[in-house]
Amino acid sequence: MSIPTFREVEDRVGQILRSRGGLGAILVDLTPLARIERRFGAAIYESLRSQIDPVMVEMRARFRDGDLLARDEREGDRFLVFVDLGDRRKPDGQFSVSDLSKLADRAEEAVAPRLARLIQTYTRERTSVLVDTARSSTARSRAPSDRSCG
Repeated sequence: MSIPTFREVEDRVGQILRSRGGLGAILVDLTPLARIERRFGAAIYESLRSQIDPVMVEMRARFRDGDLLARDEREGDRFLVFVDLGDRRKPDGQFSVSDLSKLADRAEEAVAPRLARLIQTYTRERTSVLVDTARSSTARSRAPSDRSCG
């Protein structure tokens, strides 16, 4: 599975927001990749990215079919899972940050240890993989919570 860019899923994200009234986002930030590219060159960077993509696709399998995985088109070292909140709402119509955090925990469990090991091979230092959440709604939004793992 090829991972689409943010721009390639932009229209679908807009459709979800308009039709379902809410959207969550789980960010997986792999900025240490930029240091690896600068230090070891583009060939090593591309080889590492080819090993990371299958890990991200496996993480995506832990979510529902309507949720979207996308990558930053500029650097390719940040990934977002756009979570369709429409049918995940509680009877009162709300979707809590703690619910989104549980989904982020699944993402973290799926990727953090494996990605940190891949990156650490090159950096020789403890590497953390940032997993963060945000929620947006047509009615109101809440600030993202800070989450990181190592």
